[in-house]
Amino acid sequence: MRPESLFAAADSAASHRPRLTIEPLGKALGLKIDGRFNEKLSDDLVRALRTRPHGRCILIAWRHGGIPNLLSALGADPAMLLPEGKWPDAVFGWVIVLRFDHEGRLIPSETKRISEKLMPGD
Repeated sequence: MRPESLFAAADSAASHRPRLTIEPLGKALGLKIDGRFNEKLSDDLVRALRTRPHGRCILIAWRHGGIPNLLSALGADPAMLLPEGKWPDAVFGWVIVLRFDHEGRLIPSETKRISEKLMPGD
């Protein structure tokens, strides 16, 4: 499914990685990246997603350390998707897929982690 909206954790003094990760995709699809949400304020992003339509497929690039909080804010259980509920620092090829019903409720049976197998040993 083709993304209709792109979000990235706001650039910080130490890292622009989330935005840089999806910037080529944004250019290829002609989509602007919404990078106004600080990784520590996952609830603000989730509130924005719930208050106005962003399409059926949304791609979010976030910093590893903030992903468990983002998953929780979206209604998912990080412990079910990540080892010990944390994103490993050395893992760069995972994608978490969350599906929601027409009322915005998470569908747990359609929630999964996909390994893109980008690195040796993945």
